[in-house]
Amino acid sequence: MRVYSARLNKGFTLLELVIVVAIVAALAVGLLAALDPLEQINKGNDTATNNVMKQIYDASIRFFSIRRFMPWCATATECLNPTGTALDVAPMAGDPTVAGGGAIANMQNNRELRPNFLVNYARIAPQIIVTGTATTVRVCYQPTSRTFQTESANFANRQGTVGCTQNPRLTCWACIF
Repeated sequence: MRVYSARLNKGFTLLELVIVVAIVAALAVGLLAALDPLEQINKGNDTATNNVMKQIYDASIRFFSIRRFMPWCATATECLNPTGTALDVAPMAGDPTVAGGGAIANMQNNRELRPNFLVNYARIAPQIIVTGTATTVRVCYQPTSRTFQTESANFANRQGTVGCTQNPRLTCWACIF
């Protein structure tokens, strides 16, 4: 007489493994869609640009509070006002001895910005624009992430006109003023 013994199954069947792999894959796809890596990269870039923008704005205000004119002016009456000018273009960059030239250099020479400011932020500088007069400043950038495009408190066009209500992604700049 033969005796059949119950054999203990150790391990998983192929079907069980396929089901587990399918569930993990579905969860990974859902998580990847929720995080949107490109949006996260854009948010990081916008945060860095926003921080540099705040440094420029704060340095301009500190410069003005001491000298009673903005850094793109040679004196209170000799100004070449920036109108939607990037940081790496005159009057923001250039010769600080010329009226309206070298606002960044003026702020660096007066210790409002670090000496290597433009070197450290060479990639970001062209994305930031400045509009101002002898007594005012508006610093702006064009956000790339959807979050910053919808959450910015102040929008303006490239020339600094406030109240930009057109498509923010194409024509509006987030500003500090």
